[in-house]
Amino acid sequence: MAKTKCDLLFNGCKPFIAALLGEEKVNAVLSDAYGRYEALLEENKGEPKAMDPHTKARIYPAISVFESLLKAGCTREDAAQVIYDYYDCFAKKGAKKLQTLLKIPGLYKKVPKLACNMLNKGFGANAGFTSIKRKTDQNYMHIDMMVCPYNDICRKYGCPEIITAFCHSDDIAYGNMHPKLIWGRTKTLGRGGDCCDFIIHTKE
Repeated sequence: MAKTKCDLLFNGCKPFIAALLGEEKVNAVLSDAYGRYEALLEENKGEPKAMDPHTKARIYPAISVFESLLKAGCTREDAAQVIYDYYDCFAKKGAKKLQTLLKIPGLYKKVPKLACNMLNKGFGANAGFTSIKRKTDQNYMHIDMMVCPYNDICRKYGCPEIITAFCHSDDIAYGNMHPKLIWGRTKTLGRGGDCCDFIIHTKE
């Protein structure tokens, strides 16, 4: 089968599926998940290309694995935990790379502005997000995400349990970037908040 955007998550979930169901059932679960993934792509083929990094690479693969685990007899809690464990592992690897990068003297000071630019570029209205800028300058970024496709799409497909895996991955990736950087998140839509607050600032 040709490599697809879902492969990173599917392959990364293998050890967690094996721990839950046994090694012999991993291929059957993922084969079913591939089929579900293709169906999700077909159902949503009219969505903007800007959504691809979120939907095709993250949201739809997670939904597919979750649903396939349910079909294999897993509880909703256990199926959601597989997605959570994968993103925990994935985010920790990313966090280490970010921490290494930010050892470059003075680079941490640029993070609030870089983070703001990243959100503007990849998390805008064309990608399904709606945000409000609360405060953005050289040292402080506070943007509230009012609409998030991770939250909306997972709820649309009846699997709100997996949303917190995405929230958690943010906390892991950005929560310990540098001793002089603060990740000030207090709430997310997936955890019942009225928004996802993205807050990054340097220490006074």
